[in-house]
Amino acid sequence: LQSLNDQQQAYRYALTGGDDYELCFTVAPEYMSRIAMLIAEQKLSATVIGRMCAGSSVECLWHGEDFPIATEGYQHFS
Repeated sequence: LQSLNDQQQAYRYALTGGDDYELCFTVAPEYMSRIAMLIAEQKLSATVIGRMCAGSSVECLWHGEDFPIATEGYQHFS
């Protein structure tokens, strides 16, 4: 995907494309160092993609800056 598009477009496709078959889970902040260690030791295959915050929206960032997503992905519960 990255070899066919610039980094920002690849990011947009990844955020809005379909067929997402990864298990998502949350971890309390006090356990993140243990999770990071398990990932580094290759005992856990996971990728940290964000953090949970109070509120009711999703915010996407690109290198710390707001990264608006105009296209919506598949709506599973519409």
